[in-house]
Amino acid sequence: NKYAGYTIKETNPSEVPDEVTTSTVIKVYYEVETYSLIYNYNGGELPEGKTNPANYNVETDSFTLNNPEKEGYTFAGWTSDNGATYQTEVTIEEGTIGDITFLATFSPNQDTKYTVIHNKMNMNGVYEEAEREELHGETDSEVTPNRKNYEGFIIPQGETKTINGNGSTTFVYNYERAKYTFGVTDRTYLDSTSTANGEYYY
Repeated sequence: NKYAGYTIKETNPSEVPDEVTTSTVIKVYYEVETYSLIYNYNGGELPEGKTNPANYNVETDSFTLNNPEKEGYTFAGWTSDNGATYQTEVTIEEGTIGDITFLATFSPNQDTKYTVIHNKMNMNGVYEEAEREELHGETDSEVTPNRKNYEGFIIPQGETKTINGNGSTTFVYNYERAKYTFGVTDRTYLDSTSTANGEYYY
């Protein structure tokens, strides 16, 4: 078979005679061979309405692959069986042969949003939002946001989370209102029914 991209379908006659003379004619029939294209999108997906072919053959017109997308990441390129170099645009030229596997590679964005909400306890013991911050960091990295130092409130324990690529990561810090003890030890000049002694919120 001297034709790349084709396989022998049949010969006529089906078996070559033992003796071949100058007048012997053997007809060989070829059919085009189909090759597979395999994609590993590495957690990404193609834009809506876009597809990539699952197979091709040596006669297929040249075509360019559609690149996948991934929230919180930038497409860095394809690698394939043909080499490890990242290619942000891959074109399969007419005449190409062979099965090919493609791997999509992404780089994490450095400015993915995450939110920090600071809630203060009110005088009735209910937490109310006092401040909201929209911060940014590297996708899939761990972050522990700073807490505030509000006078008269207890600083909560820090929390560590991974920044989601879709920007949905949210921290909620609840600041408990501090309580202080108040007492009167000398009641000489106080009404005997005074109940001032006790604990009081800041």
